[in-house]
Amino acid sequence: MTTTGEALACPADGPVDAMFLVVGTLHGRSRTVAVGSPAEALAEIVRWCVADPHACGRWMLNPSAPGPVTLIARRKRGLIGESRRVSHVFEVWPGIPQGLELSAHCESPVPITELEWLDLNGRRGMPCVGCLGALARRLPVLDEDDDEAPVVGSAAERLSLFG
Repeated sequence: MTTTGEALACPADGPVDAMFLVVGTLHGRSRTVAVGSPAEALAEIVRWCVADPHACGRWMLNPSAPGPVTLIARRKRGLIGESRRVSHVFEVWPGIPQGLELSAHCESPVPITELEWLDLNGRRGMPCVGCLGALARRLPVLDEDDDEAPVVGSAAERLSLFG
């Protein structure tokens, strides 16, 4: 495996049109399996480990993706108090293997086994203030009097991930 931050090019065990891949070894053989979501990736890795106690796997955004993907997730019900189940924002880059934990924009590491993945177009929950602040710091500062400035919408529109 590579160290964190190195992109991989992985030939899959079949056609790859899925957004995410699981890569690793099962029964001593290298495997790459296409899956549709981080939740499906975790389920695939668990299946491997049940079938082979020596199996190992990591998941990643498909290396052929055109750019990073923003994911929103919160801790599963019952793990922490309901008022602390805030929705964190994660950014996953193509071809970078992910491990057991993801770091949110607020720099909070969260085990993927504890995450409930949220749909960008559906329920999103209460946003993490730290993630919102980190996203806001990344936004370009525009001079309203500058006719040459790119139109990127209002800050509220750019931060509308949470509805």
